[in-house]
Amino acid sequence: MSDAFSIVAALLVIGYLLLLIEVFVTPGVGLLGLAGLACLAGGCVMAFLSYGAERGSLLVVATLAGATAILFIVPRTRFGRRMVHRESLASAQAGESSVEIGQVGTAESDLRPAGIARFGDQRESVVADGEFVAAGTALQVVDVHGSRVVVEAVPTDDESKTKDNTRGD
Repeated sequence: MSDAFSIVAALLVIGYLLLLIEVFVTPGVGLLGLAGLACLAGGCVMAFLSYGAERGSLLVVATLAGATAILFIVPRTRFGRRMVHRESLASAQAGESSVEIGQVGTAESDLRPAGIARFGDQRESVVADGEFVAAGTALQVVDVHGSRVVVEAVPTDDESKTKDNTRGD
């Protein structure tokens, strides 16, 4: 195999992997998707330069079909719907959070101060108001500004009794 074939194949594989990551891991961000499309375009240009117009054109058609499948068809399949979080994607594209002040949820990751929390069946990127919050801790939304959700830990019964005893009540 020639060096040109290796470069074209590597660019196409990297491009498709970046598109898959964009669709299934970080939907709505766009940077990885753009990098993936750039790699695919680079692979097609390299194929045109190395193999001529006929083979290059075939590769462009195949690449466009593959990219279209990844970006538009796969997310609509049963597998794709299970992998892509529609609510997260919609809120990321809208730039607004669907949680409300006072809503209670659970920290899915450690909040240092940012992390992931679950509110019902919805995962949301949140920021802790204060110090470190461990995963599994009950949270309450205290402020929402667009897509920025500020939460604080909900004190347990033991913590609230301890605070009452330290006041001398």
